[in-house]
Amino acid sequence: MTSGDLIHEVVEVGQGEGVFRRAAAALGRWDTHRSWWLRVYPADEPPTPGQTVVIQVQAGRFSPLALAFCDRVTDVIDEPRRQGFTYATLPGHPERGAEAFLIEWDADDRVTFTVRAVSQPGWSLLRLVRPALAWLQGRATRQYLRAIARAAVAQNA
Repeated sequence: MTSGDLIHEVVEVGQGEGVFRRAAAALGRWDTHRSWWLRVYPADEPPTPGQTVVIQVQAGRFSPLALAFCDRVTDVIDEPRRQGFTYATLPGHPERGAEAFLIEWDADDRVTFTVRAVSQPGWSLLRLVRPALAWLQGRATRQYLRAIARAAVAQNA
């Protein structure tokens, strides 16, 4: 991930192995991409390198309108204290770029979740509505962070 608009958010979601395991499991289930307005397909498969996923964005809570875009998982991290993945946009996506999601359990027992994205408008007309794209990407990032924070503290996950 090299050029374009950058999002880099790191939040501490708790401490210890249990928190790490719950957060990593939630990330592997795509919990980050599950809400009334955001969905991922296939929803029942963990991220794997080369996998194509469809991200669906609902236009409104009661609207039948939705937009769907394709991304490809380019990297998966599966280490004892680090779990995550990266996906990159595919042709036809309104943006060009990549987004990475990483759960880390550090030597101080802290568990953090990092979301890092680099993107730029993929369609010329979208340059005119760049602030709206930035708002939507910020909203998605907040959704990702909330989903992992909730999963990290859940006792029965």
